[in-house]
Amino acid sequence: MLDVYDLYRVVLNENSLVSKIEKGIDRGDIVVIDYDPEDDDPDKQILGKGRRVVIPFTFGVSKAGNKVVRCWQLSGKSRTPNGDGKDPLKNIAGWRMFRVDRIKSWNRSARTLDRTFIETLDASEKNQIRKYNPQDKNMTTIYKSSTIADEFKRG
Repeated sequence: MLDVYDLYRVVLNENSLVSKIEKGIDRGDIVVIDYDPEDDDPDKQILGKGRRVVIPFTFGVSKAGNKVVRCWQLSGKSRTPNGDGKDPLKNIAGWRMFRVDRIKSWNRSARTLDRTFIETLDASEKNQIRKYNPQDKNMTTIYKSSTIADEFKRG
């Protein structure tokens, strides 16, 4: 059970993270996060826990009532298989939703989502990011959405 000081620390950390998420969306930051899905299934826990490189696009509240951030994941661990649908550590670039309370660290990289970076992506990734919808259907409330994603629609 949390005492008052622990609870205060948790609230401060979450508020700081929320601020970083919102600024990251505004700037088009490319971010390194450490994520812990806190899954009860040990096999899924091993696959899902770890470092990811992401670009945050939308911050809001999920249908389950959790604060979440929708990101384009560039690299790192994932429980969600892409590509062949078999190996979740293979072909992981794609849209992911992360619960804010399970993000253990959020570190801004030196890169941002700009025209130069967009040119490094392959055609498939560009097409997927072009499909970004700021009105995320998996969120009941949206606090912040990216406008930087419009760069993909131009290029």
